Amino acid sequence: MAEKHQTVIIGGGPAGLTAAIYLRRAGYEVLVLEKEEEGGQIRISEEVVNYPGVERTDGETLMETMRRQAVNFGAQIRRENVISASLTDSVKVIQTERNHYEAPVIIYAAGSVPRKLDFPGESEFAGRGIAYCATCDGELFTDKPIFVVGGGYAAAEEAIYLTRYSKPVMMIVREPDFTCAKKLADTVKAHPDIKIEYNTEIVRVEGDTSVKKIVFKNALSGKEWNFENTDTIGIFIFAGYLPQTDIVKKQLICDMQGYLLTDDGKRTNVEGVYGAGDVCQKRLRQLVTAVADGAVAAETIVADYPLDQLASCVGPDGKDADGKPQNKTGADSRAAGQDTLIANVRSQIQGQEEKKLYTGQEEPAVMDRHKEMRSSVQQAAMHLSEQMEGVLRPDSRFKDIYSEIKEVESRFETIPECRVSLDDSGTSEQVRAFMEELEEAMPKVHIYYEETGVSGSREKSAGGEAEAAGGPIVPAISISSKNGERTGMFFHGTPGGHEFSSFLSALYQAAGPGKPLMDDILTQVKSIRTPVRLDVGVTLSCTKCPELVSSAMMVAAHSPKVEVHIVNLAQFPEFKEKHQVYSVPFLMVNGEKAYYGKKSVEELMKIIGDAIGKEVV
Repeated sequence: MAEKHQTVIIGGGPAGLTAAIYLRRAGYEVLVLEKEEEGGQIRISEEVVNYPGVERTDGETLMETMRRQAVNFGAQIRRENVISASLTDSVKVIQTERNHYEAPVIIYAAGSVPRKLDFPGESEFAGRGIAYCATCDGELFTDKPIFVVGGGYAAAEEAIYLTRYSKPVMMIVREPDFTCAKKLADTVKAHPDIKIEYNTEIVRVEGDTSVKKIVFKNALSGKEWNFENTDTIGIFIFAGYLPQTDIVKKQLICDMQGYLLTDDGKRTNVEGVYGAGDVCQKRLRQLVTAVADGAVAAETIVADYPLDQLASCVGPDGKDADGKPQNKTGADSRAAGQDTLIANVRSQIQGQEEKKLYTGQEEPAVMDRHKEMRSSVQQAAMHLSEQMEGVLRPDSRFKDIYSEIKEVESRFETIPECRVSLDDSGTSEQVRAFMEELEEAMPKVHIYYEETGVSGSREKSAGGEAEAAGGPIVPAISISSKNGERTGMFFHGTPGGHEFSSFLSALYQAAGPGKPLMDDILTQVKSIRTPVRLDVGVTLSCTKCPELVSSAMMVAAHSPKVEVHIVNLAQFPEFKEKHQVYSVPFLMVNGEKAYYGKKSVEELMKIIGDAIGKEVV
């Protein structure tokens, strides 16, 4: 049975989150579906200086604030990948890898992905010298030659960022000058660690296990020139973006480039479906225009679909118009409220605020409700402060997310266990410090420490020799349920940064109930009959890694035949060098074929099937 909502927003970037804020303020029930971390492309920006009212910040901080605003207003945000959408009927049907959703109103704000240039060797060396995310992969090219391809905003900003890893950074600009804002372009031109070649493009790349040679061509003279190196060369491509409209372009009208066509109110050609953000055709794709799109789409929905017309749909408390709980079975029931691991207190705001949107004034009843809400939030904050006092050390790395941690811990059905294997290395000292602080924040997690001896020691695991895939085993954090039913989840190194959410997800999987899987995928996972080892290389700054890590952890939690080893590449450079890892997330199955990029559970199961034989899955 499909889970019903009043409005569903596909995409949790600036446009989707803004739409969620405005719709909730108007009293509408909202579900946001985002396959990665909320915030979109801007989240990885090192510096944001052109957003009005905010002099200087970074993308992650700004987007986390926006996400928190949406959640505090009562929006539900779930980390799910939409694989299909049926939009032409009055009730729209959204299919993710784990759930079915229905809603009469949809905002499509799926954003865009980096564009490839398709020169010879680009696909062949993707992940082996060719990269598209400086934040994710930059540190993997420390002290190696780095080239940045592109002359727009992203290329200029990322070139500056990459100078922290290698000097000089060479920019390859096809045009006679930069196409980004003049101030940023001037900053790049004046940078002592950046060199620039204009009117130039890549003809092809060559190499063996990684890129070793680049052939360039000057567009004005037609002359070709080479750059060769005995070690790996890094090429970061920022040549624009492609709209993510593949799943809707047969139903919604798009332009020749695939961008969604909308009217001034962000309506598409299909009634009840609206577009917002970078997925739409427009002259300027910036944070400020994405936010504007979200607000306009929400305001248009308020005008097109008065709240009383949607009263028959499920409300924000999970009940229908008659106040009766919605009947849900299987994955739908298990998924309700469980997919957002990092969530603040969900303050439900009832009633409409159309008047305030335009005049800044509120009806007395609405003001009373807001006073009650603010009082409730203040009381919750005081209670949280009292909880933290005497529990966390003042400088705890978890103090700012203590409420989120306790939210996850409160959902545990059983006690998860962490067995921490340590040697005498500096990395082990870092892991121990991390786990000791976690023990203070999450006392329900039982943590045991095992000293294995000198640095470099190895141990056996359920999947055979732990070193079989070349991955370091110590220090290691083994996660399992207390009864030993859910095992096979390992972190090697400190699970901080973006991987902390993955670590929480693994604890949640071990303790139960964990994130649900669709019945057909769960059947495939449980039918694995031969041992499978997944080695996943990550960097803590990578925003794309958590999706693959979480997918792998879900598979391991439901199959006793699967082991997952997450390797922090910054702490284990020998793993990176042995397997020539130059892009993350990096995936290796049974020590053999390597894969790159984020993967859903469905995509991961296909890879496992190919690796061990489809007949066993």
